[in-house]
Amino acid sequence: SEPRWRTIGDKAIGRWNLTLAQECFEKAKDLNALLLLGTSTGDRTLLSRVATLALERGSTNIAFAAWLQLDDAESCVKLLLDTGRAPEAALFARTYAPSLVSRVVGAWKAELESTKRSKQSAIASRIADPQFDSAAFEEGWEEALAREGEVRPVKANGLTNGSGGEDLLA
Repeated sequence: SEPRWRTIGDKAIGRWNLTLAQECFEKAKDLNALLLLGTSTGDRTLLSRVATLALERGSTNIAFAAWLQLDDAESCVKLLLDTGRAPEAALFARTYAPSLVSRVVGAWKAELESTKRSKQSAIASRIADPQFDSAAFEEGWEEALAREGEVRPVKANGLTNGSGGEDLLA
């Protein structure tokens, strides 16, 4: 049964047997523990699997956390949009994936305008899109886009320790 697997998994962690712990938590379907294990060990494959399983089971917060650990900003933004959280998606994109801001802002505006309420339409018209309102994004916008372009190849190579892209597990 799942509680027993969870108990065995906890005991395995206590004895630093992470392989057994992972196997037990998978059998217990304990996504929280698997997320913790994947994050702690830097296991990108496990984190990716956790994100997929979490999404299938409707645990969007766990899927988001796993993708965030994987530096998969695009999946995080897509998840926020798919769950009706366009404002959060816009803020997240502005911070972690500036190249996605225009697409997210478009979705946010469409969501607001689809309500057919005058206040929502007025709000939608005031949301700035960097593609059309470049003056609203002058301060640091080009630098943010450039930084994203520089960081993306480093992220693709795995988890880093912040000292120029050296892999933690190498």
